[in-house]
Amino acid sequence: MLRRSMWFQHDGAPAHYTSDDHQHLNVTFGKHRICHGGLDRSPDLLCLDFFCRGQTKKLVCQTLVDSVEDVVTRISVAACL
Repeated sequence: MLRRSMWFQHDGAPAHYTSDDHQHLNVTFGKHRICHGGLDRSPDLLCLDFFCRGQTKKLVCQTLVDSVEDVVTRISVAACL
């Protein structure tokens, strides 16, 4: 059920930044745009990745974990929020 609500990017863009986004920003802002920088397909995380990791950790680690299954469930729930 969880996978039905997930979207996967297959265009080679870093997470949360598609080719359509890039094109829209170029058309809208032209040379006044601040680029995210980095190499194509760089393993570096974007700001949104750091935010999501922090929020997920905050939600998952609010109380002590009882089991591996509990961790998996908490991560799945946090990912859907």
